[in-house]
Amino acid sequence: MLKAEEKRWLVVGICLSKVLTPAIRKVIEQQIQQLYQNLIQPPTNIHSQTSTSHLKCLPPSTLRLNYVNINNNITQASHRSYDYSVKDEVSLAKLFVKPFMAGFVAFDESLDSSAALSILCGAPNFVYHGIDIIAMDVRNDVRNEWGHCKFATWTEAYYLKCFQLMENLIKRVNLPVAFETKVLDDFKEWRNRGIDMCFGQPINNDVLKLVQEEMTTLVTSVEENKETWMQDHEGLRNNLQNLTQLFALDIKRLEAKHVALESRQELLEGQVVGLSQGIDKLIPKGNNFLTHGLHWKIPVVVLFGFLLIFLYEHYSSGSMLRYWYCRRGSIKDHTLTFVYKTYDHQVPTVNGVEFSWDTLKNKLGLTFHPHNAHGVRYYLNIDRCAYGGVVTVSSWLDNIPQVRGAEILAVNSDCTQVYYYDDGSWKPYKSARSIRCTPANR
Repeated sequence: MLKAEEKRWLVVGICLSKVLTPAIRKVIEQQIQQLYQNLIQPPTNIHSQTSTSHLKCLPPSTLRLNYVNINNNITQASHRSYDYSVKDEVSLAKLFVKPFMAGFVAFDESLDSSAALSILCGAPNFVYHGIDIIAMDVRNDVRNEWGHCKFATWTEAYYLKCFQLMENLIKRVNLPVAFETKVLDDFKEWRNRGIDMCFGQPINNDVLKLVQEEMTTLVTSVEENKETWMQDHEGLRNNLQNLTQLFALDIKRLEAKHVALESRQELLEGQVVGLSQGIDKLIPKGNNFLTHGLHWKIPVVVLFGFLLIFLYEHYSSGSMLRYWYCRRGSIKDHTLTFVYKTYDHQVPTVNGVEFSWDTLKNKLGLTFHPHNAHGVRYYLNIDRCAYGGVVTVSSWLDNIPQVRGAEILAVNSDCTQVYYYDDGSWKPYKSARSIRCTPANR
């Protein structure tokens, strides 16, 4: 089974390849074409440069232009023998990347994230607008860190930081408004998928298969552009292949659970149908139902009604019965409420009910250890339990409230700090406020 850090690493890799790079390719193509048209004009005449008269850099960028990347100059014995004429826009783009990144032949899939980000860091159009600074952060902290495959790095905080950096870059490269909105929505969707997968939330089977397909595409992309990954390539390829296999096993396990749930649902439906047919046989034909045998017909109808109500309450998210299930075993009248600021700038209220650690551990099958501080109390996020997971935003149409926060919560002895468990340790909610425990002290 994949660990949370591995899932986060995978999702960021998919976003680099599927969302970010295609978007910035479009910007690069447009800007480099415009730059090339300016540079072929006198007095620059970049298309007819010679070894004795050629540009060393393009201010305000200070990057030294890599003429070894064009016109097969790499085969020449000396830079004095180079062909310095820049014959097209793609050749111009190659001047801003290192030789091992210069294998692209157009502004298409052959231009990978490494080369694309290097162009944003070095081309004068982007340097002039300060885009190079943001692109450098994305290259160093997202793309390069992803390539190192150090899973311990991929905490929830680092995961969210990477999405913030990628979103900041998209907001600065001047995409058309509609396209920018779509790209940012794609980031949000993938970011939330990653969070749901890490917290074990129910994931649509089609979404899981989409992630699996994107993982396969990512493996292909890394293999096709292995020169740009240099020493990281072997580790990247092996990790991606291993995680792809593990993810496939996870999907098979989930599909097996889905089949088992469907079987149970069919059994319940069959029992309800059988009960309905039994009632039909007991009820005489004709229109005499209200005037004959009311002493046994009414209880049967009432029993059938109670059965329907029970089934509805049992299977409906947020029902009174589901809340009762979640509270069962808790310490009576011991509650917690607090608010905090989420990564997407929401300020939800979290409600908890207190359990002893042993009861909560057995109830949920927890495998991690309790907090090591003295006097800590443990709470179950009652709304998250009753609704079966996170509800990102409330829905007035369906009367469904916003449900956020970790499933298991710990609070210190004086009720001033709330903790959640992630990545092998208890971590504080730094933005938690209005923390209230009832009763306040034991």
